[in-house]
Amino acid sequence: MPRPRHGTPPAVAVAERVRQLAARLPDHQVAEQLNEEGFPTATGLPWTLARVRAVRRKHHIPSACPYTTPNCGPRGDGLVKVGEAAQSLGVNRSMITDWFHQGYLQGSQHGSRSALWVRLGEDDLHRLNGAASYQAGMVAVEEAGERLNLDEKLIRDRIEQGRLLPYRLRVDQRCRWFLLPHNPTECDRLGAL
Repeated sequence: MPRPRHGTPPAVAVAERVRQLAARLPDHQVAEQLNEEGFPTATGLPWTLARVRAVRRKHHIPSACPYTTPNCGPRGDGLVKVGEAAQSLGVNRSMITDWFHQGYLQGSQHGSRSALWVRLGEDDLHRLNGAASYQAGMVAVEEAGERLNLDEKLIRDRIEQGRLLPYRLRVDQRCRWFLLPHNPTECDRLGAL
């Protein structure tokens, strides 16, 4: 298949779609989205992070979701750097990283050595800053496996699915983690245990 010349309609359409997606997604997710939508590359190969970067470079398309950048507020997808999250929550950076790996914070890290970005909206701040109050149906993390009859992997899966919400509560001068089932029926069942 002959490669379209720069400026031809297919190349312009792809560049425009990359521009739209780069405003809210990092490059690897732009590649995934283009592949899902069936947008062809000029050579007919699947989209990759490198191919998206090449199109962005060629057409001078900025990314609103860079992998690394100085502290600059949220990216186009709403994620913030670890340092900003740590400062907002009054903890150190390593705690934010641990919370991400435990599933308590949602985020994105492209490769083990790249920068970690986390979601820290108003709801997240309320759940994680230690100021939330105990609610009926909450289960201490250390009791969650037994009380919910779930292993550690299933607990993490449910946290990632939003079915269990992690809360960091101040109890007797220290913070402890609790999980609150998102489903009210599940809360009622736990209250009966």
